[in-house]
Amino acid sequence: MPRNRRRTLSALLVATAVAAAVSTGVTPALAAMPNVSCGTVTAADTSTAAALNRVLTGSLSNAMDSYRVSCARAIVNAVRARGMSDRAAVIAVTTAIVESTLQNNPNVLDHTSVGLFQQLDSWGSTADRLDPAWSTGAFLKEMVRIYPGNAWQSQQIGAVCQGVQRSAFPDRYQPQAADAQRIVDAISRQAPATPAQAAAPLGDRGSVIGADGNNITFTRDAGTGHLQVTYRPVSSSWATADLSGQAGTEPSAGGAPAAFVQPNGTVGAVTADAANGHLRITYKPANGAWATSDLTADFGTPVSDGKVSAIVDGSGTLAIFSRNSLNGHANLTYLPTSGSWSTFDLTNNAGTPAPGGGAPAAFLQNNGTLGVVTADAANGHLRITYKPADGPWTTSDLTSGFGAPVSDGNVSSVVDGSGTLAIFSRNSLNSHLQLTYLPTSGVWSLFDVTTQVGTPNLG
Repeated sequence: MPRNRRRTLSALLVATAVAAAVSTGVTPALAAMPNVSCGTVTAADTSTAAALNRVLTGSLSNAMDSYRVSCARAIVNAVRARGMSDRAAVIAVTTAIVESTLQNNPNVLDHTSVGLFQQLDSWGSTADRLDPAWSTGAFLKEMVRIYPGNAWQSQQIGAVCQGVQRSAFPDRYQPQAADAQRIVDAISRQAPATPAQAAAPLGDRGSVIGADGNNITFTRDAGTGHLQVTYRPVSSSWATADLSGQAGTEPSAGGAPAAFVQPNGTVGAVTADAANGHLRITYKPANGAWATSDLTADFGTPVSDGKVSAIVDGSGTLAIFSRNSLNGHANLTYLPTSGSWSTFDLTNNAGTPAPGGGAPAAFLQNNGTLGVVTADAANGHLRITYKPADGPWTTSDLTSGFGAPVSDGNVSSVVDGSGTLAIFSRNSLNSHLQLTYLPTSGVWSLFDVTTQVGTPNLG
């Protein structure tokens, strides 16, 4: 065929294609950009993908690969970094399966949508929407706004996804929820291979995610002892406030402030006054101003050395674990959802020996069991003191009973997505990082993280 006729034919074909595109409302596609990384792809992601391809039944059946697992892992990590449950992770992963098939897609497919959640430009910049942590955080912020008071935890997963996304196809989400649960569970099972991934810093954390999605960190000013709050709304910049100046919180001493969020949206921190050891909470209701309360003066809570831990249980009760600085006893101070502050001496009533070292590490298991991890001051034995949802307080010596290494009391605890209770501690004999864990159905087991993973000795 003559060259000019080939050119004419080619032009005609292009023109015809463009005309067809215009007539159907479709813009001619540019060369597709590659998917954006969700972070380092690991060997565990590859094996997890293979395992998932044997069990997934929805739209990703036989389609999982290491990249998609890395994106799901980024979502799960972002959820857990905000202190939210794995149900929130399942909701987020369900949404990403439907919106992007778990691919961080930079190509505009629908209006201005990009990323894992196909968020419009009204959500944020392109760079933000392609950042897995940022986009997940934005999704979670909208979720807690639409479902205040943790109402999203009791709603159908697909309905929550639709509430956030406002899709023209609301029925697409729920069919993917079962696979999302399988994916989150599989990612949780990666944890034993990299146990440090789930470890919070030793001691109680001073950071939480508010009901409005704000990142909130409580610290103590090294110079003045003032309680400081530093916070970042999901769609705004960092800010800070001196709560000692603003709310009248006394200068504190001891361990890190123990942060908490109650089901009604109240956010706060527990400290001990430097001058007299009085236990204190500083708090802000969801629609109120910062205030402070002296629990020792007002409710008779024992004085403390400032090494405290706080957690909210399944009933909404705010529980504060502390060490009585007069007699060394382990103590629980708690506020039910409807009721007044009360105190409970765990040493006298549950037989918990006087603890030593760092802050007690509170935990809440999926079955409703509330507890705290300590190390006995007399011999360093690692110990849990716990109360089943419908049972009495009791205590268990993990060193004598299960061979857990002795500890200096610097401990941290977390319950992973499978329900396993994991306790991280420092072995006081060799300074190794140690994991002691209890699966949902199983017995206590030990894992020397320093020996098995190569984590350096702890200082």
